[in-house]
Amino acid sequence: MARSLVFFLLLLIATPAGAACSVASELCAPRSNLVYQWEYNLFPELEKTCGFRPDLKVDWSSLRPSFKELQSNASASPCEAPGKVLLELCKDRKGLSQIKTIACGYGVERKFSYKNGTLTFLFNPDSRAMNKQQGSDTDLIKAELNKLFPAPTPSPTPTPAPAAPTPVASPTPNAAQMQKQINEATVWFQTEMAKIQASTEPPTQKAEKMQKLSEEFQARMKKAQEAK
Repeated sequence: MARSLVFFLLLLIATPAGAACSVASELCAPRSNLVYQWEYNLFPELEKTCGFRPDLKVDWSSLRPSFKELQSNASASPCEAPGKVLLELCKDRKGLSQIKTIACGYGVERKFSYKNGTLTFLFNPDSRAMNKQQGSDTDLIKAELNKLFPAPTPSPTPTPAPAAPTPVASPTPNAAQMQKQINEATVWFQTEMAKIQASTEPPTQKAEKMQKLSEEFQARMKKAQEAK
């Protein structure tokens, strides 16, 4: 009795005005299950893991009349899928906190859209061909969110300057010339590396230039050491 009362109160909160719902009706059972899954599972996990909690908006008027299917746990999947994808992606996608509302329901075809902070997902179990082509609900939502909120590109790890060989003290002119070339090569390497790191080029181009710079530095050091 207590659980039924809790479900009924949740439905009053989640059900739009004008969408009457009787606890004894067939449609209230799936509503209760869906709201319960969000209130006691996904919402707390989103707050704990992601640090934000979007609102849930369900288009009850679009729900299909196949109430037996809606009463199963899978019935809530069209609305649970966006939340599950947010849980998976939010750790490295700070921009996902811009999603303020998750709207879901049944449509003519399966559809994802995002506008002004509202993520809308419509599900149609009869669109078998399209569903098979696009994958599962979570696959479709994840692909769309990856386009809207791409993962940050990791910065390339700077290539450390190769350690200069310890010069051998020598009173000969050749030794002094070798040390001079080593010092010049080291200063050149550090200057060019600073230029690459400060540039606005893509990380891949920076990495390529750092590799070429390291190879050129090694060649100059070898030439200096071979000076007679």
